[in-house]
Amino acid sequence: MHQIYSRNGASNKTEFWDSLLTPNGGFLMVDLQDHKNHSIGVSMFHQLHCLSMIRAVIVTGEMRRHPVESRNMKEMQDHEHFMHCFDYIVQAILCSADDALERSINILDAGGEEEDGINGMGQTHQCRNATLLYDYVLQSEQVPVKVDSLGKYSVFP
Repeated sequence: MHQIYSRNGASNKTEFWDSLLTPNGGFLMVDLQDHKNHSIGVSMFHQLHCLSMIRAVIVTGEMRRHPVESRNMKEMQDHEHFMHCFDYIVQAILCSADDALERSINILDAGGEEEDGINGMGQTHQCRNATLLYDYVLQSEQVPVKVDSLGKYSVFP
C-alpha cells in the first residue's frame, strides 16, 4: 500500500508532494535495443505531476516545474501548461471511473459544528498497486527495462 492510501487529512508539505514522483519525474527508462535508453512517460506520474503543479499555483501562486521537466519535455507557456494539466486530470478521472460508494459521515464545517457530509476519506476503493508501479519505475532508473517486457499500452503486460 502506498503511503497516500493511509493518509488522513491534507498535507501542506511540499516534500510529501515531491515524494510522489521518482527522482527523474516518473519516467520509465526503457532499453529499445538501439544502444540508447529512452524516457517514456507513465500516466500515474504525469497525473501526479499535473496535480502537484496545480496545487503549487493555488498554494503559492507560482508554477513549480519538476527539475527534469525542461530536459525531457518541450517547454510550454505556463498558462498552456496549467490548462493542459486541468484537461489531463479530467481525462484521468473519467478514464478510471472510480465507482466506490462514499457514505456520508459527520464532518466539521468552517464554524466547527458537526454536519452530515462526504469527504471521501476512509472509504473503500478498489485500487491498483501504486507502490509496485513506483518501485518498478524507480528501478528502471538504474536498470532500464527491455521493451519486449512492456505491455502494448501499459507498463505491465
